[in-house]
Amino acid sequence: METLLYILAVALILAGLVGIILPVMPGMLLVWGGLMVGAYADGYEHIGWFPCVVVTVVAVVSVSADIVGTKYGTEKVSASRWATYGAILGSIVGLFFGPWGLLLGPFIGGALGEVLYGKDHKQALKAGLGAWLGILISSAMKYVLAFSMIAVFVVSYIF
Repeated sequence: METLLYILAVALILAGLVGIILPVMPGMLLVWGGLMVGAYADGYEHIGWFPCVVVTVVAVVSVSADIVGTKYGTEKVSASRWATYGAILGSIVGLFFGPWGLLLGPFIGGALGEVLYGKDHKQALKAGLGAWLGILISSAMKYVLAFSMIAVFVVSYIF
């Protein structure tokens, strides 16, 4: 049974790492869940309550990464909220168009959101770029946080 739980833990963590890129998957939640299953697998013998609390706090903090990253990117170019919402929607729609959709969806969505808000095309392109950079920043922040969580788990398991 312990082996099956470890396999489930690794599967959840790997799915979570993929989910950080895909906006429809709860990436950080899956990473956290995998780590908690891994801790449970041996009855918390190697991973005690303190590492579990640390990992949980980091997971909760990571929820704000999308908001902070996208907001930062759009604010840097003085974009409207419509650009932010457009970038998020563009990310979701982009899923259906493969890697190019994932790459261009936030940019196109952000630019379209700004046009719908009534801004000119130059500002719309700046907003699209800002939203795209913001989503990239938030994904990078989530990867750093995810690997920090994994590092806490591994160090706790070894020591």
